[in-house]
Amino acid sequence: MFHQKQFRNYCRCHAINNFLGYSAISYQEFDKACDEFDKKNEMPLISKSNYYFYNNGGNDNIFGYIFNKLNFECKLTTFLNYNNVSVELTKINMKENKGFIIFNNHHTWCIRKYNNKYYLIDSLSWIIKPLNNIELEKYLMKQKGTIIIN
Repeated sequence: MFHQKQFRNYCRCHAINNFLGYSAISYQEFDKACDEFDKKNEMPLISKSNYYFYNNGGNDNIFGYIFNKLNFECKLTTFLNYNNVSVELTKINMKENKGFIIFNNHHTWCIRKYNNKYYLIDSLSWIIKPLNNIELEKYLMKQKGTIIIN
């Protein structure tokens, strides 16, 4: 299974590549896409140089923008847990679900569904960790932000 390790502040780029399972976007292409997304939203060109991103809802964030550029069709739904409101697996269509982008104030990583099993792939970790549904639910409940990829 593909596991791109951390380089500089490209954790969002790594999360995309790790989720897709290959080097779908280079660091230079990621920077360019960040600039395009910033311009589209009439924002200063700062997204590429920071680990944070802004999310306008649904697919209108850097992940949806890049997935669209890569012709990867998906529907993104974001859950924030800044008020201790957790993501419940009962509210997620597990058959349609392709995985998750997980983020907090300092880092972004993914959980990829592969052959109907979930794998935690973090560019800061040396291992890919398989998660059963109980472990997945407990893990998601602890996260600050989760983007569900359908």
